[in-house]
Amino acid sequence: MINQLFIEIEKQPVRVHLNWGEYNIKRRNADVEGLRVRNSILYGKLSGLAYEISGGELNAGHGRSS
Repeated sequence: MINQLFIEIEKQPVRVHLNWGEYNIKRRNADVEGLRVRNSILYGKLSGLAYEISGGELNAGHGRSS
């Protein structure tokens, strides 16, 4: 949903900080990409749309598989 929002709206003068852990995982039995993959894709899209973005992948992780 967030990906689509940034594509459909006119560029806004906002700064975005997005970070995720190298060890963030995909939830078991969930039909979604893992946090690491989704956040990496969003970071690339925002950078490509010339948003001022900071953050990135950290040598960390959180969550658990359930």
